[in-house]
Parts: sequence; C-alpha cells; structure tokens
Amino acid sequence: MEVSSSIFTIFLIFLPLLLAIVKNHNNSKKLPPGPWKLPIIGNLHQLGISRPYITLKELSKKYGPLMHLKLGERSTIVISSYKILKELLKTSDTILSHRPELLVSKTVAYNGGDIAFAPYGDYWKQMRKICTSELLSTKRIHSNYPLMEEEISRLVKNIKESSSKGPLAIPRESIEEIAINGYVIPNKTIVLMNLYAMGRDPEYWRDPEKFIPNRFNNYVDNDVDDVKMIKGSSNVPMEFLGFGFG
Repeated sequence: MEVSSSIFTIFLIFLPLLLAIVKNHNNSKKLPPGPWKLPIIGNLHQLGISRPYITLKELSKKYGPLMHLKLGERSTIVISSYKILKELLKTSDTILSHRPELLVSKTVAYNGGDIAFAPYGDYWKQMRKICTSELLSTKRIHSNYPLMEEEISRLVKNIKESSSKGPLAIPRESIEEIAINGYVIPNKTIVLMNLYAMGRDPEYWRDPEKFIPNRFNNYVDNDVDDVKMIKGSSNVPMEFLGFGFG
C-alpha cells in the first residue's frame, strides 16, 4: 500500500513536467524556435539579472532573429532582425498596437484606463483626441510652455539614467494570430523588439561594436556609407528604429 502511494505521489510531482513537454512538442511545429523551457519559470533562468538584452542577442545567434521564449507563463516572441520587424510593422501594425496588460497598470493607472496603458481601440483613440485638443493645442502649449520645458528637462534626465541600464523599447501584445516566415505568433503573445541586437547587426552597420555617433550625421549629410540601407526603404532608414518604434 505504501509503495502504491509513493508511486502515485511521484506521478503527481512529474505530471506538470510531462504536460509541459507534450504542450511544447505540440506547439513546436508552428511557434518560432527557442531554447528549452522549464515548467512554471519557462526561460527566466536563462536571462540573468543585470543585462538580459545581451543574453537575448546571444540566444538569437543560435535560434534565429525570430525567437520564442516563455517568461514565466507568458508566451514571448523576441525580434532581432530589421527585416522581420519591418514586415510585421507593414502587415500587422494594428495587431501589435496593443500594450501588455501589467499588474502595475491596473494598480496605479486606473485599471489601465489612462492613455499610457490603455489597450489599443476606440477608447484609446478617444483619449488621444482629448489629449490632442486639450493639452497640445497651440494656445495650451504657449500658456504651459514654462511647465513643459521643466518637465521635458526632467524627462530627458530620466531617459539618460534609464538608457544606461539597457535599450529602451516598449513591449507589445498581439491581439490576433500573426503568420510570418512560416511561423505563427499566437494571440495574446508579448512581442519584444531587441534593440541591442538590431543596433549591432553587421548586416546593416559597419563596425557595429564601435561607438561612432557621427554615423547618424553622415546620413543627414547624404553620406550613408556607415548605414547599409534596407532595400526598398525610403526617407529615414529602418535601422533608425534603434530610437524606438512607439
């Protein structure tokens, strides 16, 4: 009786692992490739604490520029290629306009009701119209200019301090299933843009590991030797998404 009880206990302990293996196997045909995932924590143990964006860059070298991870229980797609990102923005920009639902947004932002955290849709569009008409009109800008100047200085300072900890990029969440490059990005999947990897892609940047800020000035001066343009791009090249994509 005790032996049967022990076997049953062991079975219950390993059942979540078996279910995770079966689930991962069933999804592997459609989802982009990615490293092995542990139950519950997924790939969190592989990211490290201090500089996860560097880890993502190294993982993309092995699994490709379109990579699938599990951050805890959240399915996450990491994009490390300008070409793939350009294709997504061209065909699925509306689907990726949604911001992930976070606990902090529900707690401190009126259940995600302000313009910064509200999900993309009719409500967000209405909020944007109100902000544009009430806060960004010519009259409002002139009357609030001293306050705006102070806030802008504070914002620039905060960005400077935050950027030293890693690239700035806002994660997105798909609101529909997306098919790209033979893979599927499921609905309710977090999409991360790996700016660190893109800004160091030798396919588009000469000497990507060197700090050469004047390469941007060269583009303004119509000398694009330092920036390899993506075919079909116009105006500002796609590589400049290193400054963010909204």
